[in-house]
Amino acid sequence: MLNVTLKIQFASNPVDLCGEIANCSRLAALSDYECWFEVRPYVGDATLQAYPRWAESVLGLVVRCLALTHPPGKDCDGEPLPPDWSTATIQVDLVPGGRGQSRLIAEALLLRNDVGAIEASASEMEISCAASFPPRSTYADSWELAEHGMRMLVFGSDALPEVKPLEVPVLYMGERGMPYIRSRDIANPYARAAFEHRQRSSGRPCIDELHDASWAWDWTDWDNGQR
Repeated sequence: MLNVTLKIQFASNPVDLCGEIANCSRLAALSDYECWFEVRPYVGDATLQAYPRWAESVLGLVVRCLALTHPPGKDCDGEPLPPDWSTATIQVDLVPGGRGQSRLIAEALLLRNDVGAIEASASEMEISCAASFPPRSTYADSWELAEHGMRMLVFGSDALPEVKPLEVPVLYMGERGMPYIRSRDIANPYARAAFEHRQRSSGRPCIDELHDASWAWDWTDWDNGQR
């Protein structure tokens, strides 16, 4: 399960909100995610369906879940976000099985500079990114500010692109045609970093001048949440 924490600093009092995103498909390669965000109304069953795991960053997953709970043009509970905010921090913690010890896996910071633009930065799996963009004229609530910032950081625009499963080519070695993959062929850098982290203690194919090879079954097991 993912715990999402949002903290926004205003001129008066700070606001702290929380959310949860739970994989309800036993970590299948195409998974369904049930989501809940404090003060956000539900739309239908608030479930992100058939989402390809590791197709994009964790922050991208959070954005898609937020989009389910507040479609454009719909009202949120509570009052619109006051315009005097100065900083917003979004933290995503992984809680294995919803009961284990939490671990910070992604974080984003939004800062409104002296000329009113938003300076945004994020870090995830030791990968960092940054962006600068103008704020919207109004935000329906605190989550909309966070969602806007993460959209610009992850996708470079407010539009949500189509999400596609990772397709990693399988290669074959030796007379027996043993299948393997190369980490360089994992298009999503976040998935590549996470997979390499898990492979540190795993056996690998011995191929001259190829140091990022892994057995294809290791990739398949990991992609399906079995390792």
